[in-house]
Amino acid sequence: MKFKRSQFSNDEYVNFISKLPQLHLPNERFYYSNFAYHLLAIVIEVTYKMPFEEILKEKLTIPLGLKNTISVDKNNHIIEKLAKAYCYDEKSKAWLQTPFIDLSLGRRIFSTSLDLNKWAQVIGNPGWLSKESLNLLTKNHQNKTEYISYGNGWVDIDSNTKSKIGDFKISKPYIIHGGSTDGYKSMLININNQEYVVSFLSNLGNNTNEMALAQKIVQILIQ
Repeated sequence: MKFKRSQFSNDEYVNFISKLPQLHLPNERFYYSNFAYHLLAIVIEVTYKMPFEEILKEKLTIPLGLKNTISVDKNNHIIEKLAKAYCYDEKSKAWLQTPFIDLSLGRRIFSTSLDLNKWAQVIGNPGWLSKESLNLLTKNHQNKTEYISYGNGWVDIDSNTKSKIGDFKISKPYIIHGGSTDGYKSMLININNQEYVVSFLSNLGNNTNEMALAQKIVQILIQ
């Protein structure tokens, strides 16, 4: 939580994560890493010589018509109609609004469930992403582990690759990913190359079991 409240420049962030202790050598173990996603955005900024929020507009939101998807890098930026996030406090039996969320790195993407659904609908369309890029995104790269099936940003599940994360025990292949931060939760599921796309968001924090809800929705769709 302390790291989420810290404000970093790109150079400060790279310096910070470079000093984190190494858990394992490359290709030995898999760990989901928010640090790596922030680092990826910095690499993109250096490559394109543009702020991440401008790259997001040029490469994704404007071409796809995602009018309610935005990333900002200033803490005083007001996002219109933003749903405030809440968590339930068991001790006081009250809903508490999430305090300050640092935006200085500009890596947090605010969106709607409809925009998420639109984005997922085009992932497999010819010409939008190359076959090589799709393969990197959606195919399992964790050959040395049996408990998780993960690509570059998606959990990939089919009849051959099962995962403890997001296994709905259906015969159709699908890719899935969720998110959780400071009272917000998200879920996006793409079943059998856009045959079904499920997307939902929540601002009820720890009172939302996104995996259980996703399981119920998928069971309704896939009998």
